[in-house]
Amino acid sequence: MEFIPSLQDIPELSKDLLKSAVFYAKDNAPRKTYIVLASFCGAAFLGYIWVKQKWKYWERKDVPGPTPSFKDIGNTRSTFRDHGTQLGNDYPMDAVGIYIFGVTPALVIRDPII
Repeated sequence: MEFIPSLQDIPELSKDLLKSAVFYAKDNAPRKTYIVLASFCGAAFLGYIWVKQKWKYWERKDVPGPTPSFKDIGNTRSTFRDHGTQLGNDYPMDAVGIYIFGVTPALVIRDPII
């Protein structure tokens, strides 16, 4: 048979430590939730800043191209051909800067002899 001590068998100092540990866990549960929530919000904000910096790549190089936005990431309503045709109609230049998957800069060249 397994020995399970009762509350009377535990010394007084251990009782106080046990009670303080239980109260500490109960009191800090909301604090832990806020820490997790704040960490998630901080990571989302840093991700937003990172993407916005990536979107300035072609602007810093003075290459024309469409302005990226978050609604364009993962857009599957139109095909790649439709995007290419629209890009060619909107920007008749020899080279246009675009972003693949929203963050990878790519240069579309219309005239191979540049």
